[in-house]
This record gives sequence, C-alpha cells and structure tokens, in this order.
Amino acid sequence: MFTATLPGGQYAVEVHEGHPDGLIAVTGRILADESLRFDRAGDGWGARLATFFTDPEVEPDPAKWTTEVAIRLADRVRAYMPYELYCWHGINVRRAGRPESPGDPRPAA
Repeated sequence: MFTATLPGGQYAVEVHEGHPDGLIAVTGRILADESLRFDRAGDGWGARLATFFTDPEVEPDPAKWTTEVAIRLADRVRAYMPYELYCWHGINVRRAGRPESPGDPRPAA
C-alpha cells in the first residue's frame, strides 16, 4: 500500500457497479466524451484512478462491487465551469481541492 495526494482540479467521474472487468468500458466512455479535455501529456496522465469501495472480504461476489473511475481534466477547462459538480452524458465532473487562481469565482472549499 502507498499513500499520495491527488492533484486538485476537476475530474470526470463515473461509478461502476459490478465486476472489475467492466472498468475498461467505463474508462472508454469517459474518454470518448469529446467535450472534455483531459490532463494528459503523451502516455502520461495528470491523475487517473479507480477507487474500490467494496471490501472483497465482506462482499466476495464481484458482481456486487462498487468502483469509481476518475480522470483529471486539463486546468483550462476550469475557466468556464463555475460550479462544483457537472454532469455530461451521465459522467459526473467534480472539482477537488481549492481554487488556484485569484480570478476563480468559486468560494474556497
């Protein structure tokens, strides 16, 4: 196990209910949304993660597991998104961290 701090910013997020084999399709749906610009340089990602909310020792049936896939959006997208939570095509986009520029109209989290 390791610990780290995720970079602040907005993330495209989708929650998957079911076997982890379905996470590839979830990631594909998020990345297919052409209205989103991702924090990516070549093969590297600013932040991309899957959070497993179900403990396999408590729920051994993978069909009942809950997993969240989150991919960080490019900072320039933040300039025209004044709210904390958005939804495009069933994909939630939420802001993590505090505003980073003095011109950001959002209150500090």
